[in-house]
Amino acid sequence: MRTFLINNKRYVAKEFTFGAVRQLESNGLSLTDVQNKPMTLAAAYLAFCAGINMDAADNEIQEHVINGGNLDGIFEAVTEAMNDSRFFQALNKKAEAQEVQDIPVVPVQEIPGQAVPIQAVTATPVGESVIQ
Repeated sequence: MRTFLINNKRYVAKEFTFGAVRQLESNGLSLTDVQNKPMTLAAAYLAFCAGINMDAADNEIQEHVINGGNLDGIFEAVTEAMNDSRFFQALNKKAEAQEVQDIPVVPVQEIPGQAVPIQAVTATPVGESVIQ
């Protein structure tokens, strides 16, 4: 069981599920904002794990920092929870598959001075290669 410490209170780090992501979004954190809004991430994750509202989470974090604490523990817990999340792993697989589909196919063209035209390679599943 992963935990983190904020303001001398130990919290259990919760798993990132669809419901967790939806709750984090309702607390003002979009997954696309994670890198750009670390304080919102810390507060939203604390609110989620502690079952408190964002104002209470803000106050807990503020007191923690004022009293000399840092946010390393909560950020480590978030990172590990994201990495271990089956929901995130499934999203990443779908995103990677979409990226492969979005690779543009280069049309076959002849380069002046070359006897053989360049052939385009289409995106295919890993381990396969198809030359047209």
